[in-house]
Amino acid sequence: MRKLDNNEDGNFNKKISNSPANKRINLRENPYVARIRDETESMRAYINYETAKEQVRRIDDAKDLCDEIKKMSEDLNSNFYSNLEISNSFGDIHLEDIPDGLRGSVKYIADNTGWSYLSVLLFVLFSIAAATRGRYIAKINDEWLEAITLYVIVCAESGNMKSNLLKLVMRPHESFENRKQAQHAEKLSKSNNVDIVIAREIALKQSKKNHGKDLVICKEALKTLANNVRHDRNMINDCCPVEEASALPRVFTEDTSYPKLYATMQDNGGGSTFASAEGNTFLHLVLASRSPLDIFTKAHGYEKFITETKRDGTKILQQPFLNIGIVVNPDIARQLYSNDRLGLHGLSPRFAVCFGGKQDEIVEDNSSKSDYNSYSEKIENLLEDNFTQEPSRKLIEIQFSPEAKEELLIILKETEKEQNRTPKGQTHYRAYLRKIRGLVARIATILHIWGHAKPDNHFVSKNDVLIAKKIVYSISLHAEYAFSANGLSAYYDAQKILDWIKRHRHSFFTSTQVAKGIEKMKNDNIFPALDALEKLNIIRQLITPSKPRLCVVHKNFITSA
Repeated sequence: MRKLDNNEDGNFNKKISNSPANKRINLRENPYVARIRDETESMRAYINYETAKEQVRRIDDAKDLCDEIKKMSEDLNSNFYSNLEISNSFGDIHLEDIPDGLRGSVKYIADNTGWSYLSVLLFVLFSIAAATRGRYIAKINDEWLEAITLYVIVCAESGNMKSNLLKLVMRPHESFENRKQAQHAEKLSKSNNVDIVIAREIALKQSKKNHGKDLVICKEALKTLANNVRHDRNMINDCCPVEEASALPRVFTEDTSYPKLYATMQDNGGGSTFASAEGNTFLHLVLASRSPLDIFTKAHGYEKFITETKRDGTKILQQPFLNIGIVVNPDIARQLYSNDRLGLHGLSPRFAVCFGGKQDEIVEDNSSKSDYNSYSEKIENLLEDNFTQEPSRKLIEIQFSPEAKEELLIILKETEKEQNRTPKGQTHYRAYLRKIRGLVARIATILHIWGHAKPDNHFVSKNDVLIAKKIVYSISLHAEYAFSANGLSAYYDAQKILDWIKRHRHSFFTSTQVAKGIEKMKNDNIFPALDALEKLNIIRQLITPSKPRLCVVHKNFITSA
């Protein structure tokens, strides 16, 4: 290794003194650097202080939160919770508010099925409207006419003897239909007697053979043959007449499709009655992507209906009528009322709806059976008077008294005020409110028809309107529940949350956990559902702005789950 001389050694030391590292060492003694260092240390100390302060605050908040949760839990557990089910929370109509002519039959059906008076009354009114077969029209004035049709939905939990309600209400309709179909079968048997049919066919064939045997086939000969055969056919028809078989008489249907429904209406005077204790058929019918909803909206008001298909061509119903009465569970009802297409098309706002139509118990009381028998007889008489299979029918006008018209004007003003109070987001409920006046007029006319043998000889009275008003205002609470985001939809979503709580046995949870734990559940659905559960005392909520909701579950609910 080469030894450095003195000059080289001096240069080396000079380089070291001028190196960056030596300069950094010298910066420590710089006053500016020292000040920055002190400020940095101060900032670090401040940050540590604030961090510790925040930790203390969080500990205090956690302690306060624990105290709040404990208080919420104690308050919650000190009260009973209610089961999540559609109950009679809307109230029922009083028996004395039902017209005398219907009171006994409504009571009998209610006592023997356990359904509320209001739900039974709605179905009885539907039955009367169906029995008129679209023959009557309410004329309030020259510009305001109401068809006598009703669309009714009654909703209750599964296992509530839905079919029994429909069976008792529709029994006279079924009896009438059976009698008409038996008469049709007998008539068909007589007119299409086998011997007569065979004789006709033999005679016609022989006629053609005899007349054509010695004739020269030319234009004139064919003309002569045609005339001779036509003459013989007329003689055979006179001797052995065969009536064209009419379509099978149908008073109502419950399992159908659009082609079947249209054919039934066409073959039975332009209309029908759809009655079902299972709402799935109707749900599938109206929720199909290409479902022609016009047939329901137009038949509700006797408006001309036209349909065109490649297979069947153009078909027209000049004055269609339709009555719909269905008993459904809450899920079916939710799908019907949450569907925007049905709402915007005006179908769901046309329904009179009743939720939670069950009494506490079934009372075996047959004291009103004679009233029910009278109801059945009168329904069959109405059907006998009004049923026709003719494609066109003459409408009978029923007019209103001046006092009745005045009361309808009052109802109009009241519903306009209610519309103004209704949030703009509840579009479909506002549409329902606009139809209340018409619904009152229809029910008043139905009551009038029931009370008069010749209803067109009398005016609909103010009393009829007042009774109808009370009925309609009672079911309007149910309609609001059906359309409100805090009503039927909230009930359905609340059930999902309850199932989720039971599966995971949550004693407390947040709304964020609900959104993550239940597929496709958003805050717009979660919050109304949580509010519904809180009303039932199943949970308590701690609501803080811009934070997830904290919910505490009733201990007895967890225990029983």
